[in-house]
Amino acid sequence: RKAAALDALGSLLMGFFGALLAWRTFEGAMVLKEVGETSPILNFPVWIAQAFMVPGFIALSAIGFFMCMNLLEQALGENQ
Repeated sequence: RKAAALDALGSLLMGFFGALLAWRTFEGAMVLKEVGETSPILNFPVWIAQAFMVPGFIALSAIGFFMCMNLLEQALGENQ
């Protein structure tokens, strides 16, 4: 029961960390778009590559919160 509760805490922290990464990566991509930064050799906009990372961080956050809820249910269910 204690292990499930600690795993739930770890998953909650993973969810918050994923949300923080998604937010900061999105904000960084928008700043790069605003200033028009491009790669030195190909002259490709850098913000596009950075924006493609955002969905992965959103998924990380969602999975963390989902696992937290499942582990909390498991920890509380073993009590009965």
